[in-house]
Amino acid sequence: MIRKIVFCLSLCFVIAGFNSCTSSKLNKVYVTNTKKVPLLAPSSMNGSVECYEYFSGSFGEQSFAVTCYLTSDNEGMNILMLNDFGVQMGMIYYDGEAAGIESSILPDNFKSEYILLDIQNAYYDAEELKNHYKQYKLDFTKEVLSDGTEVRKVFSKKELIEEIRIFEKNISIKNYLRGYSYELTGADDE
Repeated sequence: MIRKIVFCLSLCFVIAGFNSCTSSKLNKVYVTNTKKVPLLAPSSMNGSVECYEYFSGSFGEQSFAVTCYLTSDNEGMNILMLNDFGVQMGMIYYDGEAAGIESSILPDNFKSEYILLDIQNAYYDAEELKNHYKQYKLDFTKEVLSDGTEVRKVFSKKELIEEIRIFEKNISIKNYLRGYSYELTGADDE
């Protein structure tokens, strides 16, 4: 019951937040210092996701942890960042046409497209990602280890740019080139 009340309050903050959120025409993401890649269309999503995730990360000198409510389907992606009381601390959205970010916890110069691309790399269809990156002379690989861990990697030639490890309800993302990492751990939504 409390979880439902918190969710309803959060939804009100999201609706109000869209009016003050800064959105932008989609920018391509510099995956390397010279190679830019656009986000995939929301229709490339393999199914749909609607879950609470515990988001803990380190972006340069800044570290933080929040609970996120993540929704992603063939119409778009929304990431609502909540504090321990369920109050909105930020949000990131993507609808295929524009992306936006409103957050006091991420660095000011951080672009929403970076996190959105990371989430796409974790959740979107691996074969579609592989074909997408190939157009920009980058490699995307997916491997499943003997313990069931799925490892997804982005390379520029032989240089590892990003590694994503997915095991059960835990996703760890490490961008070696940009020097940031974070984890998404499935939160109990009962």
